[in-house]
Amino acid sequence: MKSRNINIYKVPTPNIETPEVGFFGRNELPPISTARVTEEQIQKFFDYLELIPEVTQFD
Repeated sequence: MKSRNINIYKVPTPNIETPEVGFFGRNELPPISTARVTEEQIQKFFDYLELIPEVTQFD
């Protein structure tokens, strides 16, 4: 599998599928749709950011 180099510093751009985009800090999250992801999962991802590259998340 070829790895993808993702630029996390790129400015997000709104489009037809995602009219509003942005980055949020751990304590700045707006209300979310919990049908796709739970707040607990998002908080866990913030925890993982502190551990990178030691942890890989699979679904």
